[in-house]
Amino acid sequence: MSNPAVVVPPRPAQPLLDSVFGSVWPEDSLPARPRLVLAALAAGLLAAVVVPFRDPGLGSFLVLMTVCGVVAAADRRLRSTYHLASAVLCTLLLSSLFLRDAQWVVTLCLLAGFAVGSVVLAEGRSVPAVVAAGAAVPLAALRGLPWLGRSLTVSDRSRAWLPLVRTVAVSVLLVVVFGALFASADALFARWVGALVPDLTVG
Repeated sequence: MSNPAVVVPPRPAQPLLDSVFGSVWPEDSLPARPRLVLAALAAGLLAAVVVPFRDPGLGSFLVLMTVCGVVAAADRRLRSTYHLASAVLCTLLLSSLFLRDAQWVVTLCLLAGFAVGSVVLAEGRSVPAVVAAGAAVPLAALRGLPWLGRSLTVSDRSRAWLPLVRTVAVSVLLVVVFGALFASADALFARWVGALVPDLTVG
């Protein structure tokens, strides 16, 4: 009498990002935080209003400080003495946006500020880690997509306001795009836009 064949259940399909990053960058199933997503969306909307069609200045500095504030609020571990000192250094480097008029000085300060911030966030302690930190921060936007999905579908309540957020985001994008097109085509409309949108640049 032959033994019955043992049926091995199929393994669940591995998410695409987990197969790409693997054990090098595991996804630790961070808890969903819809409010943090809304804060990041607000920072993006502020950047969309302030940054385009303006020279780097006080407005760009405020946008970058808003982004840094959202990042600092995302993790309580970023409030140690080491992280606070690094934040002060980054703020001093970014303040060149409205303190200096030389573009090459501002560019170097922005690059240095990004280098310091990326190394601190990636917790680089060696030369290879410091080099890899420059790529780790942009890739974090891709690696964080599973967390973003959990934050957008964390509850029935979030599913209720998700269409509203999507509609508002698309509407704002269309207003910005078509407003820019109309402003470039009509001088009177451009003056109206200049009167309604605040100019936060500093000469």
